[in-house]
Amino acid sequence: MSLTKASFGYFKTHPFQTLMHILGIALGVALVISIDIANSSVEKSFQLSTESMTGKTTHQIVGLYGAIDQSIYIRLRTELGFRDCAPVVVGHTRVSEFDDMEMRILGVDPFAETGFRGYTGSLDRQVSIDVLSSLLLTPGSVMIAKSQADKFGLKQGDNLVLDFGDRSVSVTIHGLMQNQGDNNQVLSSMIYTDISTAQEILELENRLSHIDLIIDPSDHISLEKIRKTLPTHINVVPAAKRSNSIRQMSKSFEFNLMAFSMLALLVGMFLIYNSVSFSVVQRRKLIGILRAIGVTRQEVFFRIIKETFFLALIGTILGILLGIALGTLTVKMVGQTVSDFYFVLTVTQFHISPLGLLKGASLGILASLSAAIFPALEANRIQPAEAMSRSYMETRTHLWLPKVFVLGSIISITGLVILAFPSKSIHIGFTGTALVMIGVSFCVPFLTVVLIRILLPVLSRIFDITGKMAVGNIPRSISRTGVSIAALTIAVCVFIGIGLMIESFKQSLIRWVDDQIQGDIQISSSGRSRDGLDQELVTGLKMLPTVERLNAYYLNEITSGLYANTILFVVDKPSSQYRWLWFDFNENQLNEIMDNSAVIVSETFARHHNIEKGKNAEISLETPRGKVNLKIVGVFSDFFVKGGRIIMKKQLYQSIWSDYRISNIELFLNPGIDAEKLVLKLQNKFADLPVKIRSQDFIKKQIMTLFDRTFAITMALQILSAVVAFIGVLNTIMSLMHERHHEIGILRANGLTVGQLWKMILVESGIMGLLAGLFSILPGLLLAWILVVVINKRSFGWTLEFHTDPWILFQAVLLAITAAVIAGIYPAFKTGKMDLINAIRTE
Repeated sequence: MSLTKASFGYFKTHPFQTLMHILGIALGVALVISIDIANSSVEKSFQLSTESMTGKTTHQIVGLYGAIDQSIYIRLRTELGFRDCAPVVVGHTRVSEFDDMEMRILGVDPFAETGFRGYTGSLDRQVSIDVLSSLLLTPGSVMIAKSQADKFGLKQGDNLVLDFGDRSVSVTIHGLMQNQGDNNQVLSSMIYTDISTAQEILELENRLSHIDLIIDPSDHISLEKIRKTLPTHINVVPAAKRSNSIRQMSKSFEFNLMAFSMLALLVGMFLIYNSVSFSVVQRRKLIGILRAIGVTRQEVFFRIIKETFFLALIGTILGILLGIALGTLTVKMVGQTVSDFYFVLTVTQFHISPLGLLKGASLGILASLSAAIFPALEANRIQPAEAMSRSYMETRTHLWLPKVFVLGSIISITGLVILAFPSKSIHIGFTGTALVMIGVSFCVPFLTVVLIRILLPVLSRIFDITGKMAVGNIPRSISRTGVSIAALTIAVCVFIGIGLMIESFKQSLIRWVDDQIQGDIQISSSGRSRDGLDQELVTGLKMLPTVERLNAYYLNEITSGLYANTILFVVDKPSSQYRWLWFDFNENQLNEIMDNSAVIVSETFARHHNIEKGKNAEISLETPRGKVNLKIVGVFSDFFVKGGRIIMKKQLYQSIWSDYRISNIELFLNPGIDAEKLVLKLQNKFADLPVKIRSQDFIKKQIMTLFDRTFAITMALQILSAVVAFIGVLNTIMSLMHERHHEIGILRANGLTVGQLWKMILVESGIMGLLAGLFSILPGLLLAWILVVVINKRSFGWTLEFHTDPWILFQAVLLAITAAVIAGIYPAFKTGKMDLINAIRTE
């Protein structure tokens, strides 16, 4: 009981240190939990969205290359007599009345829906027949969720404007759906309508997105019978398998965010270690007295551990609450990025997973206890006589510094060996990265002492007596300053690593965009026209006097099968701007080689399908003529997401598919022509055609806006990690000032002015920041290289060009110095207000 009273007495008399300890844990836990909430919310929304779309569907009939002809559905019901099938049309739009919220359009046959989704069951029985009749007979009639209508003050009979970018469509609300629980959240992001209305809205003519089936898994006969009636480019796939393949696309991105959030927790561990170490040093006399009157080593050790656990518990609870609050922001940012890059998803669920909270809490407590072990062992080893010696802790620390440095070097080298291991595992990559950073942090205290000794003669000439004292205080209190500098070093390393990673990505992306988007004006089919761009449009564009030349090509997305989500690029001739990872040809002969059943593929595609030079370097495409084997003669660097790209010559494609459509045109203008003005003229001239006309500059700006939006959350994690380190520096300086209370009191009594005191403290904190900034440069560059060359490639399959930016390095050092100096202001102010008489009486 006396030990417990002593612990609480310390908390009471040292509220600042206690608060900083708790805050360090809370911020680390909050970041982990907020990212987990974002990831689990995306997961839950995807799951509910998928379940709401598929219902009891077991299989789906899908086209290899997009929408399928509805005659297949008619054949199923008439020729085969198969009744457990339902046609589906799916699309996405933004709704003006819902603050431009992105919503899913679901078009179905209400009478074929029985047993599939059952949304009609959510209608009032007395009005359901009237509503269904309206959906079937009234053009432009839709149903929406009652909760969504109530939220925006809409009612039955009101109109909605659906925005498709290049056009708008007005529809009328003819019914309101209402379900209980999670499903109601899914309905709030859905527009439900009859299939013919959906086809009209999306201008799909007589096509379907897919056909849903309900087939007993053991009924292989029916399944095979259906397969035999389908064209070669139409497949039957399990609904769950198709959903899982889509979901996997964003998993790497979400895991990367979770790994970055763990870095903040790692920085927080240094803060905790510092707090616990200081509490042990500050109570060394008390511990010595307790040991002298019979308190055992074990009791001292477990008292420190229990104290840490108590504070960790409070910090974890605060971290959970803060993490939930931050989660509202991260959910929006992560959901937007997933929609931008992988698949359209309206995250309607703010999902807090009990397992996620438990994981965050466990990590917070485990990190705290891990950080407390060494200080607790130090307290355990204190002898009563040694405890009375003020220099005991520092003497022990200086003896251990070389050994810790060697240990840190071994840990870092181990991390580099793991990273060098030829593996595609992201988890192994981040494990190696974490070991490198932990090893670096172990080396910092020893390097601090060595560098101070080297710089001391120079610094002695620069500073006066107070400055010299400030510099000397750093190695003299290395047990606290070393850990604080290490924490700040890791935070600045993260700043440099993420900053250079973003810069490398940005520069690589800019170069890629310049290579790939060469035409001054880009014209593409809006997706509404089944036949692609009209040939008369192409001819008309060629005749324009402002156009120097024109390049037409065709894009076709493979939507199912082995190569699902891959874009098939059909070109007149391959570009000369590809940046090759490898190729198996004379580059000057590429055009001729690709005429002979050969293709080139993007790096992302090659990685997904384990394609290497000389190994498995071919693909087998499903076509209307059956399977066609094509040789892969090269792999190029690319930034298309999803499944990557296959580049094929137009002559080869047309010989296999007998398809002569084009979907995109690049216009190269004569010198001096204003592209933006010409875009406006063309948009007015071809307003009635289903085309998008945009300038090269407009597309590039869109891509860079998307880039900035994607990395916004990464930069937020970068800043928050620095905040945790800043708190660590503040805590260290406050702790040092408190420990040197008596010493400073004597100095003040002997004539040290408040101004000189401020100078001493700010110089000391500034030097700590400078050291952290300098120490962070090399490991920061190493971390950036790991993120760019190793982690990024394992996560997304992209090869980036590594770019170093001296400005980022300068910013990093400036950040470290500024954070440390600002952290020293409050301790300087607090110490300047001390009572000299009481300070001198200390000890």
